[in-house]
Amino acid sequence: MAALEPSSLPLSPQLPVEVPEDLKHITELLDVAKKRRISLIFSEEQVSSRPLFRSEGLYGNPMYFQNLRDLLEGWDVTVIVTYRHVFDWMLSAWKYSRAYTTVHYRPYSAWPTQRGKRYSPAWKKIWGWMTESSAPIQNHLQNTSTGTHTMTVAASFVFIDGVISAWRNSGFPIQIMDFHGKRHVSEQFLCDHVPDAPRSCEYIKQKHENPPQMVIDMLTSVCQDIVFAAAARGVISEEKQRTTKKRTLNRWLRQHLGEVLNKKLADFPLICPPDNELEELLNMSLAIEKEWMPERRVSPDGEAAHRSAFHRTAYVKREYCEVDMGRLFEGVTTWDGLLEALNKTWS
Repeated sequence: MAALEPSSLPLSPQLPVEVPEDLKHITELLDVAKKRRISLIFSEEQVSSRPLFRSEGLYGNPMYFQNLRDLLEGWDVTVIVTYRHVFDWMLSAWKYSRAYTTVHYRPYSAWPTQRGKRYSPAWKKIWGWMTESSAPIQNHLQNTSTGTHTMTVAASFVFIDGVISAWRNSGFPIQIMDFHGKRHVSEQFLCDHVPDAPRSCEYIKQKHENPPQMVIDMLTSVCQDIVFAAAARGVISEEKQRTTKKRTLNRWLRQHLGEVLNKKLADFPLICPPDNELEELLNMSLAIEKEWMPERRVSPDGEAAHRSAFHRTAYVKREYCEVDMGRLFEGVTTWDGLLEALNKTWS
């Protein structure tokens, strides 16, 4: 996310005629806003997209940031990123990636009889991202020292450590919002980072409820996996698979388990990561916070709050676990039998 404010510098010179039409339209918009002294906000999560950081990506092109500075000449530009605990960020990346893949890639929404696939469990993905994040990579970002460095990654995204390094080393000032701060990020943004929006700041301060969030709960993923496993085991017949859409049964089971039985992931038989692996994730998350958000660590409850939040995610909500299908389906041969098993109390 970037906040732009018109400065007192003269307008940029006219761009050459060979510039693409879209870029000319953007330039015209910038010039009009600059003349009227209107601040602009550009919000785009793709600035943290992993392909941008590859040697052939935009951030590896020595002309990219120079061209961007030329385009934004006359503007005061601030790049704003949001810090989130790495253990939470990786899990969120898995949820988003799974939801997106299930919608846009047919094998992950199809039945086994239609060559459907089950999406990889959360911990398998996260453990892989942890390994990637700890491996040195060649430093190809412009204006940085030569050699290798590490960069925290998850799914198709790069954490703020990579984003800050790329943009700050290319001459753009960085400000960081705290996802876990006492104030909602909306208030942080409007009151701390947009200086010419005092009325918006005051409005958000007066609101008694925070803006709605998009939350992807684990129970949705659990239901998708159970329905797929039921079909693969013959509990859902091939005829049923031919005549019913898998997403229809997914939604029905999600409603039944969540709203009728009030079940959560922790209520099922589970396969969970070993404690030593979970400890590695926690230590990684703490180390990154110490490097990029040191003020949180020196606060009276900084590390304690971090550890408490991790314990809730890993050991109370059990969100790094997956359902043990072997135990769940033991002795189950019918859909009604599965519903009975799902209503059991599992230790």
